[in-house]
Amino acid sequence: MSIIVQAGHHSSNSSQLMQMLYERGLSEPHNSYTHKLNYRQVTDTIDKILSRGINSTANSKLADNIMVDFLLANIDSENWGWESEKNLSTLQYWQQLEPDVRFILVFDHPNNILNNIQATQISVELVDELMIEWIDYHQKMLDMVDNYNEKSILVEGISTLENIVNLNQQVSNLAQTLKLKSGWQVKSSSSLKIRKPLSEYNEVEELIVQEILYKYPEAIRIFNELLNKASMKTSSPIYKNKDNKLEKLINSFNLIKSAEDLRKYQLENEHLTSEFSKLQKNQEELISTLDYQKLKAESEKKMLTRELYEAQNTLEEYTLEADQNKKQLQRVEEKLAEERHKNNEVQKLLNEKKKEIEGLNLNNDKEKNKISNNIESSNLDNQINSITKKSELQNRHHDYTYENELLHSHLHKVQEELEKYYLENQELKKFKDKLQTEPPKEIYYGAIDRVKQDLPYRLGSTMVKRSKNPKDFATMPLALVKEYRDFKSNLKNQQLPDLELYRDKHEAEKVKKHLSYRLGSLITEKTSSPKTAVTLPFLLMKEVRKFKK
Repeated sequence: MSIIVQAGHHSSNSSQLMQMLYERGLSEPHNSYTHKLNYRQVTDTIDKILSRGINSTANSKLADNIMVDFLLANIDSENWGWESEKNLSTLQYWQQLEPDVRFILVFDHPNNILNNIQATQISVELVDELMIEWIDYHQKMLDMVDNYNEKSILVEGISTLENIVNLNQQVSNLAQTLKLKSGWQVKSSSSLKIRKPLSEYNEVEELIVQEILYKYPEAIRIFNELLNKASMKTSSPIYKNKDNKLEKLINSFNLIKSAEDLRKYQLENEHLTSEFSKLQKNQEELISTLDYQKLKAESEKKMLTRELYEAQNTLEEYTLEADQNKKQLQRVEEKLAEERHKNNEVQKLLNEKKKEIEGLNLNNDKEKNKISNNIESSNLDNQINSITKKSELQNRHHDYTYENELLHSHLHKVQEELEKYYLENQELKKFKDKLQTEPPKEIYYGAIDRVKQDLPYRLGSTMVKRSKNPKDFATMPLALVKEYRDFKSNLKNQQLPDLELYRDKHEAEKVKKHLSYRLGSLITEKTSSPKTAVTLPFLLMKEVRKFKK
């Protein structure tokens, strides 16, 4: 097993070099076994611990725990390694813990520090800070090379990237179990930062950077010593040139002046390009606006045509309905006249029956008087005949009385029918006058969807859907609040017509019998006050049981 720990300053090409090693056969490390830390987190943690001082027993045990946990997670890996700028401070500790660890130390030209400054304004303090940090880091690297000469290799980053094939032998000598792939076996996906030939303007920048670097002789000394000990390098040592640089400085000044003029032309060109882009954008917006207005006009035309067609259909329906009502009114008037005629005949018959009853009553009185006289003067037989006749007269009187009651009952029913037809006639007349005076109202269809858009049905439907599994049931209150807010926001944006205006409003009664609507109605009714809201869960359970029955 081989473990490669690579360290390099952030101004070097260390991270790109490690990426190329991964492509050629080196494995990336797994996260630590217990703490699940990746190699960057492991390096940062150990660096923090070491910065506090490893002499402390607690710090030493903590560092050992993290490093052993990291090694345990990668115990089955044959050849693995990682790269970090902070690895330089942990190399000695890794060597003490794991003798199989090998080191690759990467450096590059100090000019990279000055060339890669991101600040818009460079100050003396900033350059001093960056160069001192570079000097300290690479001085430690030199010390590590001296201490671990047999277990480490020192390479120049840019040189190694340009000649990665030559690194294979270096790595093989360092870690015998690691065999890197050849270039033809690798489909490289890494983007190499290869130095490009300097342009005329870059020569000016290079001259300035070189003059700044001459102010830091310690950095020059360390870089030259790194080159001297490096196994792979392409740069040359830095020596201060004693030649007169007046001619170069004058040429540089001319180049800067030319660059300023070129920059002015570029700014003017950018301004003209920006104005041209604005004109193009305005033209596109105008064309888009015209197209939109055209589409909007066509859409409005289609909508007006559709509304006119619907209005014509509605007018035809009202006209047909008015004709039907007119015919029905005529039939009612005819029936009313017929009932009046029948009523008159019944009235005549009733008057005749009344006269007959009065005559019968008068005859009955006469017979009573006659019977009384006969009782006094006649014999028993005559009295019996008289009583029998009297009984017959009484029976006839009862028959006429029963017929009289039937006539009164029939007359009462006829009067009720007449009143009913009279009221219907009045209603039809009012409806006819209303059709003539008022414009036809809009007719709506879809009462079922109208009820389903109401708050009770939406709340109940949310309850039914979210009661199918425990996870959705736990978030039911939030879902009900969200549904209530959506209903309120939609209510502001659109006003739905009254349910009574729908032609198929009788279909809505079927939807109101659904469980969703019944549960939602309970919620809207019982949440109006805290007192009734307490009993809401019991009422909901009772409603569900009632619905299932």
